[in-house]
Amino acid sequence: MSLEAEVAVEPGPAPSVRAGTLSFAIMQALRVVAAFGVAALVARQLGPAGKGALALVQQVPSIMALIMGFGFAGVNVYYVGSRRKTASEALSDSMLITVVALLVGVPLSFAVMRALPALSVFPSRLLWLSALIVPVSILGSQLAGILVGQGRPAAQASAQSLALLANLAAVGLLYWMVRLSVLAVVAVTLAASALAAVMMLLSVKARLEWPGVLRRMRDAASYARKRYLTEIAAMLEMRVDIVMLGVLSTVAATGVYSVAVALVELLWFIPRAAETPLLSRFFHERAEEGAELVATSVRLTVLLEVFLLGAAALLLRPAVAFVFGPAFTGAPLLFWILAPGVVLNGLVGPIVSYLTSRGHQFPVLSAFSVFGNIALNLALIPPMGVAGAALASSVTYASGSLWLVWRFRRETGCSPVALIVPRREDLRAVFGSRLR
Repeated sequence: MSLEAEVAVEPGPAPSVRAGTLSFAIMQALRVVAAFGVAALVARQLGPAGKGALALVQQVPSIMALIMGFGFAGVNVYYVGSRRKTASEALSDSMLITVVALLVGVPLSFAVMRALPALSVFPSRLLWLSALIVPVSILGSQLAGILVGQGRPAAQASAQSLALLANLAAVGLLYWMVRLSVLAVVAVTLAASALAAVMMLLSVKARLEWPGVLRRMRDAASYARKRYLTEIAAMLEMRVDIVMLGVLSTVAATGVYSVAVALVELLWFIPRAAETPLLSRFFHERAEEGAELVATSVRLTVLLEVFLLGAAALLLRPAVAFVFGPAFTGAPLLFWILAPGVVLNGLVGPIVSYLTSRGHQFPVLSAFSVFGNIALNLALIPPMGVAGAALASSVTYASGSLWLVWRFRRETGCSPVALIVPRREDLRAVFGSRLR
């Protein structure tokens, strides 16, 4: 029997979407503030070249962490949430994966960064330090998956929120002391990630259970393979443009582009604050109730996106000039090229949560998205530069999002109009019992 057919509504009280969303909204707001603050401070003190170098030494380990995670963060969410694994079993499996990442992922990440022409002039100690983010990031994502599966997304949000505040405070102090460097920012990021992982480990409240670890991982391999492709594709689709700019363009151009990405992600991070709490909730809902909740959430997200786009139209250009300086005046144009795809991607967050909770994975869509993105970047960056990278990403984000809307309609019968046209009762749902 397929995993999709085995999904059952879990007993016990359903996790609160409102409380979980509040925690994640705070975390996403802090993420935005921290990302914006760090980007501004680095841009001011190190210029476009320093900002571009930092983007590259952060993105390569992030992608490597996803590759070395083998999809088991998603396994933890689904298997713990559906009671196929205990938290202790999932924790033991996660620790084994983290050790493998330390032994294999760190040197691989270093080798990839050393091979990038844009990073060839940077010292090896910087690349090694950045590579250490791989196992720390993997452990954090695995623990976050366990907490979400336990119906405790707020614990994950709290740990990551504290880490974001610590990261921003440390970078701000270094900026004030005029001691900011790419190496220093990487070290601070590593320390903040380790802090979040330790806090989540304490929140899981589970002991290691080594017997049967290889058998459990074999049993989950089928689901993990599908999840693996989906997660890798999602990360590459969001980040491969920066890496390819590091190969096909200059570090300074990459720096300007990374500022545009940090800004446009406001249209993604904030609207998707409810995605993880909804995933926890859907394990406790019948299919038709979950579909109704998805539609309400998407319609509310439409209202939020309209507000964010209006604010961007008024404030973006003067804000970039004031915060980042004249060297980054090209970022607003890149923002608007990226915006259509990012907005659509932000809208489908509840749909992704619903389909994931029903056991669905989309390896074909994932493969199409990542290879389509790479192909478009290869075709568009040489003639168009950073604008080509923005256009390539926007097109692939939009294409994948529209496909997910179609799949949700086929699964539930919910029409696109019912998904995107706000209703009078939607705002009442925010304060009523539906999202408790």
